[in-house]
Amino acid sequence: MHLAAIVPGLNGMLQHVLHVDIMLIAASWVFAIVGAILTFRRGGHDLPITPRGFLRYCLPGEILRSRSIRTDVIFVAIGRVVRPIVTGPLLVGGGLIATWLFGRLTGIWPRPAAHALGWPLYLALLLPVLLILDFFNFFVHYTLHRVPALWELHKVHHSAEFLIPLTNRRVHPWQEVLEDLPPAIVVGVLLGLSAWAFRLPIADVATIGLDAYYAANVVTFYHLRHSHVPMGFGALERLLVSPAQHQLHHSVDPRHYGSNLGGVLACWDRMFGTWRRAETGTVLRFGLPAAEQAQYRSVTQLYVGGAWRMLRQIPRDLGALRRPRMPLPAPAK
Repeated sequence: MHLAAIVPGLNGMLQHVLHVDIMLIAASWVFAIVGAILTFRRGGHDLPITPRGFLRYCLPGEILRSRSIRTDVIFVAIGRVVRPIVTGPLLVGGGLIATWLFGRLTGIWPRPAAHALGWPLYLALLLPVLLILDFFNFFVHYTLHRVPALWELHKVHHSAEFLIPLTNRRVHPWQEVLEDLPPAIVVGVLLGLSAWAFRLPIADVATIGLDAYYAANVVTFYHLRHSHVPMGFGALERLLVSPAQHQLHHSVDPRHYGSNLGGVLACWDRMFGTWRRAETGTVLRFGLPAAEQAQYRSVTQLYVGGAWRMLRQIPRDLGALRRPRMPLPAPAK
């Protein structure tokens, strides 16, 4: 590994995050506030259209008093310590892999950077990275709902009985590894090869994965996905997943189970048959069925119980795979 090629790349990544991605994070909150205002003004509630009414709309007492929200706060506070150790490297994993691969390739076949990363090349790399990240986000989510052992782990997230932006971080660390590791490898290889092939500065290219992630958060009103603000996109929901569609995904109504698994693009749900239009005027109840909900109420149950149930379920899943399939009945003569 060529340290001289890697260190400047890491320093460039840090500078980029501090300048560009911080602005994208701020923009995602601005979009969330604007989206909440638009949804509030659209009606469907009995509050006055005033600043005070908007505040009550965003912070209803039922949610503020709920045990589920207190659990979210404690779970996320503990996660601030756990995540940097367990999953923090995965957040910038694509950039690290890209920087490492670029250093290896440059050491074998030297191709010093000769071109600046202009907007055409930036967009040409950003768009496929966004597609890769969004597909992996969908497919891992799809798998979490289809494999019983992984569903036990994913129940940690679905056990939230009220949705607030913090609920987005109500995810077991093991699930975050499953979600972040595959796209980090694919994106890292793509960006490392691209920087070497097009003779681009690796410090500029390595951060494109983060840019794509945060840009996706902006355009889909990310913070409203886990909220009670039912912002729909109307006809655009056939193209982009709206906050209201994701809220439908969290519904305990059996009709809504396993629907709207995508993050940004709706095409994956439509391809896999899991797409469902948001239901306007429908009052949704979130969480798990009562018997399961009791197993995921405390922070200890979320961290330990979910992992333990997943480990217990794995042998059953493997046994089901080994079980011989019943032969199909002979056709009638």
